[in-house]
Amino acid sequence: MTYHVLLTPDEAGGFDAVCPALKCSFLGETVAEAIDGIKAAIVGRLDELQRQGLQPPEDNGFVVALEVEDTLRERAEHGLSITMAAHEVEVATAAGF
Repeated sequence: MTYHVLLTPDEAGGFDAVCPALKCSFLGETVAEAIDGIKAAIVGRLDELQRQGLQPPEDNGFVVALEVEDTLRERAEHGLSITMAAHEVEVATAAGF
């Protein structure tokens, strides 16, 4: 499965990775660590949904756009850099989604 992930620099250092569709996140010291960590968080969330008998939510542009808008607004309000990168990550799960 493919999911969109947003990366922003963390004010304390490192990078925040967020998957808007699954509402999970991971803080890594490097971009690579953040992406690896968010992949693991996505797999964990998908496995959790499968155990609950639920289908994963769609990863769509509208959800991603809302997250981008909210994140940039919050960062600007707090005087933080509005630097952001979007990535697509591919994950394989045992859940069979």
